[in-house]
Amino acid sequence: MLVTKLESLSNEILIDLIENYINGVDIFISLINQLNNRFDDLINRCKRFYSDFTGIRKSEFSFCMKLLSNNHNMITSLTLSERDTPGQIHSFLCSFRSFEQFKQLRRLHLDFDANSVDIMDQELHSILKTSIHTLSIKGKNVRLLFEFNCIVLAMLTLTKIRRFFLSIDIQPVFCYFPSLNLIKLEYLTIEGRDCTWNNVKEILKCATNIIYVNVRIIQELSNSTELINDKQYNYKSLTKLHTLIFEFINDYSSITFDQLVYYFNIMPNLHKLEIIYTAGQYRSYFNLENVI
Repeated sequence: MLVTKLESLSNEILIDLIENYINGVDIFISLINQLNNRFDDLINRCKRFYSDFTGIRKSEFSFCMKLLSNNHNMITSLTLSERDTPGQIHSFLCSFRSFEQFKQLRRLHLDFDANSVDIMDQELHSILKTSIHTLSIKGKNVRLLFEFNCIVLAMLTLTKIRRFFLSIDIQPVFCYFPSLNLIKLEYLTIEGRDCTWNNVKEILKCATNIIYVNVRIIQELSNSTELINDKQYNYKSLTKLHTLIFEFINDYSSITFDQLVYYFNIMPNLHKLEIIYTAGQYRSYFNLENVI
């Protein structure tokens, strides 16, 4: 088996590796000023990096922060995680008070504990001024962030968002979806925080290019109503939707499977359907011709 040394690769291949496949954190720690002038020159020629700070040591994180101040405009994807590294996001936000500073940032992944982040609302607001198209938020103790619900709702109105993942540990539901502009949304996953069926209907009505939906659904509040076969909306056909996962929480009784068929009929290319009832009943359908 022929073993190719890194140094033997062409400049074009090395630049492609550095820009697209090597974690920017590893570049900062192991490559910059560590090998030779050729690699330093290639790194300087790069136009973008992705940086994943998951599990990084505190000393290495501090070192990267110093280098990042001169390279943050080249970051296209950023992952910050407090998993096994409590306080990381707080330290990052002390250095960069706004994500708007990252002009090329297109993908942002946050995994945080609100107990160790006390300046989060302001920084989350700054996401609304970016060109991010992929946003992933995982959070614990989010109830401590007073404005979090409003900020998440605002994020869902971003016209550039294509992929949105939300997993948090608070139960207050989305009370409404204000003027959703989800024309470009393709992938949506909501865990932990639950939607009502009226929320889901708004998603199906507004996200006409949706490809993947995975949401948890709870009963509407007693003073509200859930209209299942609400044909007055005249939904557009969701021709791109291929995967639909509904998880109905607890003893959900407002919707029957037969009533859901109305919505399945506007999904002509649906390949995978999962209906999950946490009360104990589980169904999974892959050949929808036998269902509709």
